[in-house]
Amino acid sequence: MEALPSPSSSPVPAPSHGRLFLRALCAVLAGVLAGVGVIMLVEMLGHLRHPPPPGLNPKDTAALARWVATLPAGAHAVVLAAWAAGMFTGAAVAARVGQARWPALVVAMFLLAGSIQMLITLPHPVWMWPGALILCPSAAFAGVRLAGAMRPDASPQAPQGNS
Repeated sequence: MEALPSPSSSPVPAPSHGRLFLRALCAVLAGVLAGVGVIMLVEMLGHLRHPPPPGLNPKDTAALARWVATLPAGAHAVVLAAWAAGMFTGAAVAARVGQARWPALVVAMFLLAGSIQMLITLPHPVWMWPGALILCPSAAFAGVRLAGAMRPDASPQAPQGNS
């Protein structure tokens, strides 16, 4: 009877710690860029319906806050949808590139921190707080689940019968 080869004699070497770190770093960067890009895109689409007033300086927080306070609930819902879509996309990209969940967690925490910072800085309806704190992490979780389902080794195996 022939012995099974030991894991150390495997023809494919295990990735080094440096390669794993580089992959994770690239995953986090790609996830943040993808997430922020989606947020910006969805918010720009929302601005087509509710454009900022002419001459508004986006660096003038007081003027920006006055404008945001006048927006209808639908405009705020678009912002919340943008944050959730960005979380979903960013987490999915990070999980897929990093081939692990923890880069997606880093991306989700970064994007959630940005959402919370916006909620603190500018006036938003009270309902956006629980919306952001529930919807955004849920969207990130769904993105990680999708990325896991897209992995080549995640395909379901046919049951092995005893014949």
